[in-house]
Amino acid sequence: YLYTPSRALDTVHLVTWLHGGIFSSGPAKQRLDLMAHTFAALDNCYVLHPIAPAGVNWLGYYRNHPGVVRRFDEPVTPLMKQLMQLIEHVRGTALPSARRGLLIVGGASMGGYATWDLISRHPRLVDVALPMCGGGDPSQAWRFGREMKIWAFHARTDPIVNVAASRNMFAGAVASLPAPKRRVSISIGAQGLQTVLAREADGGRLRFTEYQFTRFSGASIHSVACWLLPSNTTGLMDWIFAPSRRGSGADPNPSPMSAAVQSIAGSAAAQSIAGSAAAQSIAGSA
Repeated sequence: YLYTPSRALDTVHLVTWLHGGIFSSGPAKQRLDLMAHTFAALDNCYVLHPIAPAGVNWLGYYRNHPGVVRRFDEPVTPLMKQLMQLIEHVRGTALPSARRGLLIVGGASMGGYATWDLISRHPRLVDVALPMCGGGDPSQAWRFGREMKIWAFHARTDPIVNVAASRNMFAGAVASLPAPKRRVSISIGAQGLQTVLAREADGGRLRFTEYQFTRFSGASIHSVACWLLPSNTTGLMDWIFAPSRRGSGADPNPSPMSAAVQSIAGSAAAQSIAGSAAAQSIAGSA
């Protein structure tokens, strides 16, 4: 699916959101996940939400054990090759180069793995990365460079993808910095009924939010569902669209929504995009 903003934009941002396994088959395949909805509701960017074929993982597999990662020297999967072709196709056709803004890539679970892999292989292409509940090869974190902004999210008790996978990627990114910039600030706060451990380094360019417990809105939830929570993270959208070291500048297309994006699940602003005129199916377009 490709969500097209309803208004003319001075600068055109592109969000590419990679779904987890739950969205690759069944009824969930027909709708966008919450973060894709959140970006679409801002109405200040294009949102590309490709759907993987049923039973096919972006990277071929993902693993729970933190010591077993997809090595950088393993071949790129055909699906990831098609994904890059699709991103390049959309950027080349929908986003005029003179008005091209940020390329934001994120995803949850198997989409989180795909996000870490993509930014390892194409660090100069991506401006902002939002990997959730994923992992990658920490030895390649030096490839991220010193300009791309990364904010990772994970639940401490995730039974599907061990939280160490995200911890290791964040640690690898920090370790690749010059010694004076390796200081990590740690704070503990709350988001709803969740206790949150927040880490950041390099002036906030690198961030990692770790959810400590599994209660939200008064009900117990599976801890793998931490990807439901980042959409309500105070300051997330301000951080994404703030001036970057690459000189993309502040967002000239301010959203009418508040900076601390409200929960939009089920709201009029977050109507199902699948099947709407603004959500064109792009299957096979690349």
